[in-house]
Amino acid sequence: MKKGTYLSEIRQGAAFEKSVFALKDVRLRGDDSGSRRATLTLCDRTGACAAVRWNISEDEFAQLQAARLVTVTGVLKAGDSKYPSQIRIDTFVAHAEMPADSSPYLPPLPDDQAAIEARFHRLVRSVANAHLSQLLQNCFATEARWPEFRTAVAATTNHHAYRGGLLRHTVEVAELCREVCRVYPALRHDLLIAGALLHDCGKLFERNQEGRSGEFTALGVLEGHLVSGAFYVGAQAQHIPGFPTGLLQALRHLILSHHDRAEWGSPVAPALPEAVVLAKCDQISAQTTLYLEVATGAIPGLVSVRRGDHEICLADLGLDRLDLGGIPEDDRLKETVADALSLGDLTVTLLPLRGLVAAGDGERGSEALLETGERIATTRPPGGADYLTQVVGDSMIGAGIHEGDRAYVRCQEIPSPGDIVIAFVPGNGVVIKRFGTTAEGSFLFSENPDTDTYPPIPIAEGTRIQGVVTRVERDLTRR
Repeated sequence: MKKGTYLSEIRQGAAFEKSVFALKDVRLRGDDSGSRRATLTLCDRTGACAAVRWNISEDEFAQLQAARLVTVTGVLKAGDSKYPSQIRIDTFVAHAEMPADSSPYLPPLPDDQAAIEARFHRLVRSVANAHLSQLLQNCFATEARWPEFRTAVAATTNHHAYRGGLLRHTVEVAELCREVCRVYPALRHDLLIAGALLHDCGKLFERNQEGRSGEFTALGVLEGHLVSGAFYVGAQAQHIPGFPTGLLQALRHLILSHHDRAEWGSPVAPALPEAVVLAKCDQISAQTTLYLEVATGAIPGLVSVRRGDHEICLADLGLDRLDLGGIPEDDRLKETVADALSLGDLTVTLLPLRGLVAAGDGERGSEALLETGERIATTRPPGGADYLTQVVGDSMIGAGIHEGDRAYVRCQEIPSPGDIVIAFVPGNGVVIKRFGTTAEGSFLFSENPDTDTYPPIPIAEGTRIQGVVTRVERDLTRR
């Protein structure tokens, strides 16, 4: 099948012949005179364009509804400030199957797709709770789900309505939630981040994610993605032994309430603080993206444009000609500290201080190292560091690590024997120990020569190395 002309090659007012496109959003419309027309969107790898077939018969409309591709002869009619440009379809031939090589007919993934995927997987790894971590693996790591999720659209219009848009929206929402955790450390980080990563998973069932990308499925019409997503997560949790009932109820509530209000599609309103944060972060991602996309593609000279309930200002206020980017926080701190201490080229950075890590039996350590909201001005050690955490307990005094010390931690999942590591141990929480191997396997060792209270901890299922300690710092004025 020959592709013919690409959408990007068609000029306004120009006719084209026998060019093949994917299609979606096929709708039958009529007026009081009895005239009927089909409206649809034509797509290929260079973009998408609205199209109309006037005076369409019932048989022709049925062909378009069933088609995956369509060969079109027509004209691109110019748009104006009220109506966008659209293709007038003069003749068409519908094709029910997509060829093996569908690349000419599908929009490409964004240029930064690999970076977005890396950010997503980093967020998944940040969830330390063993049950939630396994649930995320079950939901996203399967061969059937991940390829579909990474390329899915988030919507047909409004925001993130392109291949890969659902993944980007999910990452934006989860990263916004993570920032809120830094301001409000009382929030349950793992519940909130897992909810953010899963909040729109129901869109895989709500919308067609293949040739007719973004169109509603029957399940999407009957349930919607909030309900489908909650059912899907519940079904996956059943495969995880001992998944706490209350945790599943809370997670499903986050999914069901993330549209915030009944009139916006939520069957329940947010009733947990994490649900409130998720709903607001979802709105921030969706609405900010909508405004930015409208502004980027607007016709010059417009004062405003309306999208749904939003009146978006497009007037030239001269803001783009002003330097309004601010000074990065790290740069401000570097200038302040260097000037105050006369240290010239000293490289100072801000590292986040996370919760308590247990040098003991783990009872005093939090299950996940949550952000405290505090950031420490310091220099990174030669081994690097991504965050600091405060030690409680005495099991590592033989290694020179005492209660109250601050440990600099570099995120790293695979340590070398002899490394001092931060690890999540099911039943113990997050601990600081020496990693080592013996003939019997890998273990986490305590180092307190004055007691044998702390036996070696075997690296078992659910144990996760979160980082390697690169420096320990002590406040000598502390009593």
